Amino acid sequence: MQTFFFNTSNVLPVPAVFGGATESLLTFLIEENEKHKLMRFVIHCKYSKEAELLSDKLLYTKIFYHKNFQELSVYDKMLNTDVLSFLCYKLISKIRPTKYPNINRYYYFAYRIARKIKPDYIIAEGGLYEQYEYFLRKFDKSKLYAHLHREVNGNEDLWKIFPNAIAISDFIKNKYIASNKTDKLNVKLLYNSCDDSKFKATIAEAKKDEIRKELQIKKNNFVIVFSGRIIPEKGVLELIDAVNSMNNNNIKLIIIGSSLFANAPQSEYESLVKFKAEESNGQIVATGFIHNSLLPVYFSIADTCVVPSIYDEPLALVPAEAMTAGLPVIITDSGGMVEYQKEECLIVVKRGDDIVKNIKEAILRLYNNPNEKEEFIERGKKRAEDFTKEKYYFNFYDLFKALPKK
Repeated sequence: MQTFFFNTSNVLPVPAVFGGATESLLTFLIEENEKHKLMRFVIHCKYSKEAELLSDKLLYTKIFYHKNFQELSVYDKMLNTDVLSFLCYKLISKIRPTKYPNINRYYYFAYRIARKIKPDYIIAEGGLYEQYEYFLRKFDKSKLYAHLHREVNGNEDLWKIFPNAIAISDFIKNKYIASNKTDKLNVKLLYNSCDDSKFKATIAEAKKDEIRKELQIKKNNFVIVFSGRIIPEKGVLELIDAVNSMNNNNIKLIIIGSSLFANAPQSEYESLVKFKAEESNGQIVATGFIHNSLLPVYFSIADTCVVPSIYDEPLALVPAEAMTAGLPVIITDSGGMVEYQKEECLIVVKRGDDIVKNIKEAILRLYNNPNEKEEFIERGKKRAEDFTKEKYYFNFYDLFKALPKK
């Protein structure tokens, strides 16, 4: 049984009690591995009491939680061996510099964990990829894999640490390979997944009516849903402009999300989105942050989901979630997101100067053609079968099962 050490970016905890795409994907792997028992996982991530309580029940995953210095007890600050080791490392590195660059406390602790557990593979789940050069002191680079969740432009320095990588889309893969000859790099493809059991679940009519009442939406309204971070790159204002340009009070827009995560301060852009929603006389509703576990309820009262990104998406999770929930999906021709398209399972619109007009036309296409809308729903559901939690787990397992143990 192979052991995998996942080191996250130290932004959110695992299990994904506070959301986060990377953390959710790791949670899917953990849950499926508890059922199938094919691998052993060790994870290093940000501390959370809630996540730690959940992790106590896991049999095939061990999680090391990283506390910032303020969260450490007096005992840990004075006597914890990892803390003392890091302080000694910092002192020695000032006196006697080495060929390896300085490493921060979080990645130093990850390095110490890896040395103790001797994993078969070390997976860098985002974060500061350059910090892993320090790991080459004790680990062969064949053990190190960079899991690329975002656009990372490959270069000689990174390739020396990570000739091996896992990309969430061909778009991201090609960005990492850049001008390098592909025979020098081993970049595997692993598409994201969604919590299919959750998004397939049947929602009670009473619960749907409760949400409609809360949002002041009628049962016969045509409802568009947006789910994601409220930032300029996601094209939220462009979607609002498209809805406003229709002059159709029967079409409603629900905007789910915030600029960061739960309890984050509101950004200027998010404030503008909320202002536009408030002056729409109920046609547009901005809910703020909604936990991912509640998204299926909101999706259940919608007629379509729009992902209007104006930047190059690595591979958004929302199209897979929406197709699984039985919604026809409209996306832009954005980065890796177009890789969802197969057998016309969704509508792809062009970005650029005409993005508002293109989104409007795509929405009206579904609004005015209920039969075509149903066809998109059926093709979307079929495509969504490629993005289940179980498929994600076995696709990850298949990436490594044929490789010899290091």
